[in-house]
Amino acid sequence: MIVTVMFRGIDLGVKGNYFPEEPAIRYDLDMGGHPGYPEYFEIEDIYIENTEVMYLLEEHLDEIEKLVLTQLKE
Repeated sequence: MIVTVMFRGIDLGVKGNYFPEEPAIRYDLDMGGHPGYPEYFEIEDIYIENTEVMYLLEEHLDEIEKLVLTQLKE
């Protein structure tokens, strides 16, 4: 999936996989359960006008992931 986000005034195409939130399931006597996980977007590549630029933005991946998750909710 590719999601377009605005990052510091530049349109980025962010390619990756979206994983929805997994709610926690309480542990029972049989220890069956699940701790749950927040939603996240696993970034594979980032593009500006069809040019791969992920290597330039590696220190900003957490911020870009948050932008992608916000865009997916809209």
